[in-house]
Amino acid sequence: MIQTKGLRSQMIPSLIYLDRYRNEGTRVYSPHAGYTEALPEFRPDSSAPSFCLPSFQVPLSELNLYEAGPDPALRDLYISPSTATFFVHPQLHQSHQADPYLERVRRCPQSPRETLVSPSSSTRTLYVLEAEPSHALKVHFPFRVSRYGRRMRDEVVEQAINVSRELQAGIGSMDAQFSYFREVMGITFKNLEPESPRAENWGFLVREMRPYPHESEERALIPGFALYGRDFFQPESPPLIFHLLEGKHPATWVLEQIMFPI
Repeated sequence: MIQTKGLRSQMIPSLIYLDRYRNEGTRVYSPHAGYTEALPEFRPDSSAPSFCLPSFQVPLSELNLYEAGPDPALRDLYISPSTATFFVHPQLHQSHQADPYLERVRRCPQSPRETLVSPSSSTRTLYVLEAEPSHALKVHFPFRVSRYGRRMRDEVVEQAINVSRELQAGIGSMDAQFSYFREVMGITFKNLEPESPRAENWGFLVREMRPYPHESEERALIPGFALYGRDFFQPESPPLIFHLLEGKHPATWVLEQIMFPI
């Protein structure tokens, strides 16, 4: 993710738009890169601006809860004294998979509040719309995108929270330009099959969408591929990087603004 400052905001589309629609022609790193089992309405290149993410109220006693200093307002959105809001991707919810955790969550009360989301380029990471603080949800998606099913097993969720916590603890030793999106909460089912060789209990992550360390100065966020990817709706429009150069020396700008920081 590239951060820019001091540029005219009208030059740069929103992060969600860039992530969804400015990556045409960039999936060339593997012969499988363009493959997806996601239904058309849930793909990032769908023309639908959003979809509703099903959620259920699951007793906390049945869940693992991992935290890395979430904003209290964000925590309060999903955690109550006795239950947690548990999200299930609609494609999984609509499927007929024989999954004990899916069966269990379906028996819980459905949340009264709708959650509108917009898919990111990774398909399973979903931007939550019309919600503050700004955040995204990384949900269990056991369908193939590229070469693998995108599962969110308990071990994956716990590791993500631990990595985020360690990055935050060591942020003072990082370059001053470095920042990242914190994974601040992870919620998974407790393992119903402890005798199995590998736990298959799954859940989701909550990601803050305000880069950390927090800065008061407004910055534009650009996925790396959006610098050169074609626009889904306007494939003939020039790459975004041409606009950002603004008459600067191309090699110098790319080195100083992109490659050296990386």
